[in-house]
Amino acid sequence: MCETSNSSLITLQLAGHKASIRCLWRVNSAPTGTHAPFRTFDLLLTTESVWPQSEALEVLSPQNLEIIEVIHSNANATRVLGESLAQQFLYRCIRNHIQGKGSSLTALKLLLPNVDGYILRKDLIQRRFLGCDLACEIAEFVAPRQPVHRFKGATDMFAAALDQAVGGFLARETGANRQVAECVLMQLELEATLRLSFPWIMADPLPQYRLAIVEGRPHPSISAAAEGPYRAASALGVEVAVLDFDGHWLQDANQRSLCSEFIVCDITPDDGLPDRIVAAVARSRGPIHGIITYSDKLLVPTAKAARLLGLWTNDPHCIEACCDKVKLRGLAQPGQPVLSARDVADLRHKLHALSTPLIYPLIIKPAQGCSSEGVVLVQTEQELLAAMDKNHANFPDREQLIEPYISGPEVDANLVLVDGGIVFSEINDDFPSGADLEVGADRSQSPSFAETATIMPSALPPSELALLESELVERLRSVGLQTGMFHIEARPSIFLIEINPRTPGHQESFAVEYTYGIDYYALYTLLALREVPDGSSHGPIPDPAALQALKTLSCPLPEVIQYPTTIVFIPVSRGGTFAGAAPIPASLSPYIPHYRVLFQRGETIPDPHQSGRWPFVAYFLVTASLTGQAGREQVRALGECIRHEFHYEIL
Repeated sequence: MCETSNSSLITLQLAGHKASIRCLWRVNSAPTGTHAPFRTFDLLLTTESVWPQSEALEVLSPQNLEIIEVIHSNANATRVLGESLAQQFLYRCIRNHIQGKGSSLTALKLLLPNVDGYILRKDLIQRRFLGCDLACEIAEFVAPRQPVHRFKGATDMFAAALDQAVGGFLARETGANRQVAECVLMQLELEATLRLSFPWIMADPLPQYRLAIVEGRPHPSISAAAEGPYRAASALGVEVAVLDFDGHWLQDANQRSLCSEFIVCDITPDDGLPDRIVAAVARSRGPIHGIITYSDKLLVPTAKAARLLGLWTNDPHCIEACCDKVKLRGLAQPGQPVLSARDVADLRHKLHALSTPLIYPLIIKPAQGCSSEGVVLVQTEQELLAAMDKNHANFPDREQLIEPYISGPEVDANLVLVDGGIVFSEINDDFPSGADLEVGADRSQSPSFAETATIMPSALPPSELALLESELVERLRSVGLQTGMFHIEARPSIFLIEINPRTPGHQESFAVEYTYGIDYYALYTLLALREVPDGSSHGPIPDPAALQALKTLSCPLPEVIQYPTTIVFIPVSRGGTFAGAAPIPASLSPYIPHYRVLFQRGETIPDPHQSGRWPFVAYFLVTASLTGQAGREQVRALGECIRHEFHYEIL
């Protein structure tokens, strides 16, 4: 609904050119019946004159533009605009409009705060609008802990709106048709209401916290795994101190925007690592309020170090149980027999001692492992002994777990808990692996249990999803875990495959943000800061601001705009030398917001049949343009098309 409408004539100077831009604008009322803490300000730009015309207009920069005056049709007052981020955004849009020769309309929408407070994260608007194609640019005008004030209007509403705006949208091109431009602005208004109707302007700011991250993640040229953690911390205004080996890429002074401090630390996962972490934190130039890691092999040492430092953590013994599948089975599935062995001789001895013979097929896998490494399907005792021999050679320091192969669909469940209560959860469906397809077939499929694809939201009925979620929470409690982020793999029967007390992999974390609007990296960061040290020996104390931020950022997008997403994984099929990959057809690109080819031309790929490790050649994050079942069918078809069209060569 339009509360105030007006027009203004903007006269400006651009590197010797004088232009007059007619700006139609209106202040819209706040969305009713929602928790939206904002209202909007719409602008339509049309060119009245540019003199003299010149091809030089094509190379103008924002610094070439100077606003001379703004004259409003309903007021005598004029005012030269200032240099706020919102005003700079307007300048840039005006420049682009004039460079387009003014033959079309330019539509903008600004967000105005409707309450006093502090915006939770500086990039919140951009992150909540992932996948929305109504805007060709989304801009944010605030910094962490910057106070914003409710827009109350003023005599000069135009200037006041630009002074107080917290974000803005440059609508997609609409041509010269005003009705089309108005329609796009209406659609943007609806999207803003749907995506931003939660209390993202808080009464109190998040304090200035410093977070230690143990292991800094691979270089961005190798993996996108570093992208999410540092983006989330920066957006929240959390300073990051990274602990890692000397020579890490984050030591480069050019990376200070990602981490404010790099502390050299030998992070070899041995018994002495917790003490080395404590010593490294003691060398930090400022207090550390929380500590996390994204590496499975460092979860236990990091938890032990947190205990020594008086920082929040789950019990290291509980984390250790999650990282050891033999221990996990004993705690999370009591009453079920667990068979494990160290080597072939140990396995033969235990097989001989069994009172009843094993029923095949079986799975054998390392008790400590990730990414399906060393997971083997066996159909006979001879295959079991051969697999044990190979796994002992590839993973000599790890015990091997032998358990029944459970058929049926597999799911990934991601749960965020605080004191046993669910703050956010979602479940997505895994497609069968090559080894799953092998069971009962001609054994021509890949023997790998590496993922082939996952799709969200899950297609399971709501009642089954609720039962699965409830049962998994109980399994977490049985392990002693009631607070944290947990990435769980299971069969809906319910057969627990593994619990990972961390975020899911970056591919799945990115997909969740596209479908649900939830940034797991931000939640993982805030969980570590939910309780902070108070300088006494009594341990960490709760921080209400961090807890409120955690709960607020756990508000998902409404179901009506939850667009299904699939991740297509391309696992290697054999070893050799990677000779490159062909580009995906351009017609599929609009549906792929993120992808990576993970090998460089000329790189050697070890034979996975011998190493027991099945890395991915590439992965593709694919989004639907439809919602519901239609969107699921669309994105699944797109995923299969991408798998068919992606070609690579191994020599």
